[in-house]
Amino acid sequence: MTKLAKNELPYSKEIQRAVSDITILEKTDNYILHGKTGLADAENMITEPIGWFVGWLEENNNIYVFALNIDNISSDDLYKRINIVKESFKSMCLLK
Repeated sequence: MTKLAKNELPYSKEIQRAVSDITILEKTDNYILHGKTGLADAENMITEPIGWFVGWLEENNNIYVFALNIDNISSDDLYKRINIVKESFKSMCLLK
C-alpha cells in the first residue's frame, strides 16, 4: 500500500495514479481517504466470514497506511469496517 500511495510500484506512474484515483472514498480540503473493502464468505471458506478494509489516508503531506480484518462479520456489520478505521484515525487526531 505504501508503494502504491507513493507511486513507487514497478508500473507506470499513469497506471498507479489511475488505481489511486479509483480508490478515493472521501476527499476534503484536509484529507484524502483511499480504500478497498472485501469479504470472504463462509461458503468459500472453511472458517467464518472475514471482512477487510485496506488503504491509506493522505493528510498534511503524510501517508498513513492501514489494514483492518474482521472475523465472523455479518452483512449487518459490513459498514463497520470503514467506521472503525475512521474512528481510529480520529482518535489519533487525524481526519480533521
